[in-house]
Amino acid sequence: MCMAYFDKTAGEKPMTQISEAERIVRLMLLIRENGPIDLAGIRRALPYEYGKAAGSEDSTRRRFERDKKTLQDSGVFLTVDDRQRYVLDAARTLAAPLVLTKPQVSLMRLLCGALLDDEDYPFKEELRMVLVKLGDELEIPDMLPQLADGSGSTLPRSPQGFAKVKKAITTRKRLSFAYTNTAGTQSQRTVEPLGCFFLKGSCYVAAYDPSIDSDRLFRLDRMSKLRVNGTNPKSPDFEERSFDATDFYGLPFQFGDDQFMARIRVEEPALQTFSQLTMGIGTLEQNSDDHAMWTVSCRNAHALAQWCIENGPGLHIEEPESARQAYIDGLRAYLSAARKEVHHEG
Repeated sequence: MCMAYFDKTAGEKPMTQISEAERIVRLMLLIRENGPIDLAGIRRALPYEYGKAAGSEDSTRRRFERDKKTLQDSGVFLTVDDRQRYVLDAARTLAAPLVLTKPQVSLMRLLCGALLDDEDYPFKEELRMVLVKLGDELEIPDMLPQLADGSGSTLPRSPQGFAKVKKAITTRKRLSFAYTNTAGTQSQRTVEPLGCFFLKGSCYVAAYDPSIDSDRLFRLDRMSKLRVNGTNPKSPDFEERSFDATDFYGLPFQFGDDQFMARIRVEEPALQTFSQLTMGIGTLEQNSDDHAMWTVSCRNAHALAQWCIENGPGLHIEEPESARQAYIDGLRAYLSAARKEVHHEG
């Protein structure tokens, strides 16, 4: 991910437009994602910052040494091995706890909100998770009127029930609610919330469900009558667990209640961009030079059909039959709408 971000053939800014802060952040990200890496490798990856395009070898080395010092002063430490290769020292980097005042947290949230509007910023999902965590325990007012997600839609300032979800997460208290699944069936749930994140305009709550002894993902707009356990308010109900939102990310059809495996035949032109489309999820078996078979877990047959149609041609659902039929019906509906549009224009 990091190397693609530094690709100089992808419309990179000339050196005169790269600020010192941006240069230093790129250096840190490069070493974090690709270390151990020596100075020659850094120059190849960042030619407009430390390579020939940035000046003489001596001047760029001095710049590199200054930037290393700036990183260290900021709490980011690099170590070098006997081959003069640099790597991020995770044990020392930002090891001390960071304590922010309420005004500092508010300012941080405003700055993070500005980064979400930057089309070139590569870590928007992680940044949204930071925004969720910032200020939870300080109970500061939300100074971000709106947050835009990657799809261009707008995230509400405070989705209904969001405050109770945050309280349950930060205090580690069980959360009870009524949940309506994609089929319209309502059930009562009591879970141990781990964290939450925004994805494609919706807020998702990741939680452990003791009734099925499994982690589950719930969409906040399908949760109602939320109640945080008020018994022994100063004592957590469950042990703290590390939470990484990326563990719960998935493709659009992997959110729902009906879990099943699907097999999709992949042909050109979808085969060319398959890894980008699927983010490496599922198993791809190359059956011949012109097609492959993709096996992937799903939770919503109609969402799977819609995804295949939107990202086709070259994606054909083979199994299960319900998803295959939904795919065929979707194609027919699309063709019918296209014919009506052509007829109307004529």
